[in-house]
Amino acid sequence: MKIFLSFNQIFNSLLGLGWFFLSLALFLKHTKALEWLGFIFMFLSFIIFPKVIKSSNLEFIASFFKKFKILIVLLGTFLVSLFWFVIISPYPQASIEAFLLNYFFHIIVFLVFIFLSYFKDFTQNSFFWIILGLSVVFSISYHLAFVLYKCEFNLKCFLSSSFVYISESLLKGVVTTSAPLVFSFFMFLGLFKENLSKQRFIYLILSLISLIFLVYIGRRAALLGIFTGYLILLVFSENQILKRYFLAIIVLIIILTTGFLLTPYGKIIMINSRDNLTLLFSKDPENWAKSGSMGMRLYIWPIYLKKSLEEPFSGTGLGRKVQKKVLSETNKKALSLEHSHNLFLNLALQAGWHTALLFLVFNIWTLKKAYCLWKLSNENFFMASLFLFLISFLIMSFLEGMEEGTRFTTFWIAAGLVWGYEQKYREKDSFSS
Repeated sequence: MKIFLSFNQIFNSLLGLGWFFLSLALFLKHTKALEWLGFIFMFLSFIIFPKVIKSSNLEFIASFFKKFKILIVLLGTFLVSLFWFVIISPYPQASIEAFLLNYFFHIIVFLVFIFLSYFKDFTQNSFFWIILGLSVVFSISYHLAFVLYKCEFNLKCFLSSSFVYISESLLKGVVTTSAPLVFSFFMFLGLFKENLSKQRFIYLILSLISLIFLVYIGRRAALLGIFTGYLILLVFSENQILKRYFLAIIVLIIILTTGFLLTPYGKIIMINSRDNLTLLFSKDPENWAKSGSMGMRLYIWPIYLKKSLEEPFSGTGLGRKVQKKVLSETNKKALSLEHSHNLFLNLALQAGWHTALLFLVFNIWTLKKAYCLWKLSNENFFMASLFLFLISFLIMSFLEGMEEGTRFTTFWIAAGLVWGYEQKYREKDSFSS
């Protein structure tokens, strides 16, 4: 018993340290060392997990492979396909780093969260959520204070400069922090609805803080993902009480976004600083290139798509840095934006369409699992939140390169929770029937 407890304590310590370092790296710049440390501690917790559940390594591996054999084959093939483009990369050092940080360690994180959700009730792991909540509050508070200071405490400047000082701030770029903020919004809202403890209202406050900050920094793709997710669940839900919840959240998002847009500051952040609508709605692609954020994407996607289809099973080598150097001429044609602003297209350019399609299959399969989990759990609100996050992340992935760095981390955490919980609920349902 003492040996079991000691392994359990070691596992919890490694997991806690890993998540602490990663949660800071999700939001703050100059934290590459913390990112590495976080993944290393997660990897160590993955190695000792069989001891935590009092199982030999061989027994655990055999049992796990039996339950998830098709998944393991798919992800194994995905990793092998990726690694080939490390071997042939013209910049192998940059590609091996991209392979480890963007894919290998994220799949380890995915497996750790499968174990946690399958063998434990992860929603009750308050330590994990406390660390995430503190990271969210600290990062947002710091950035707001920094903007206020840079604006010399002028309220008008503060309201209209949410991302003006991002390059000077220690907060990671608004794109990089979008996925963790959306993850925080959904998870904390799910915990509020399904939790009867005293801290449930703290979860609600943390969820609202994340949503309001997303509006403040004008993350349109993230808000579109959240809004679309709730519309989908509103259609498919058979629970009238949940339908009211979903409708109330949709109304809240509309009120927050519309209210912000009606202010001159909201127009600056959401529209005027991003797009010239007259040029955007023009039929001439050359006007799209001049219109701003969305128009530039519409202009560059065909260029990068054409380039990827010239040699569909070839690639530049892994990593945004490598892609930028190898495709320097294509980047010039594509407005020097350096990458395609689309996860699947970036992956196809770096490692071929066969690799991108493998990930797309995994993504769609995970979404299907998330939907099944939601139904198997009798439309549990936390399980709905996992499904909603994956829908939102997919939408963001079509508009941004979400495969790079910590912006990818919360996807793998949510996916791991879905696969673990879905297997647990399926076995429970099979046993009871």
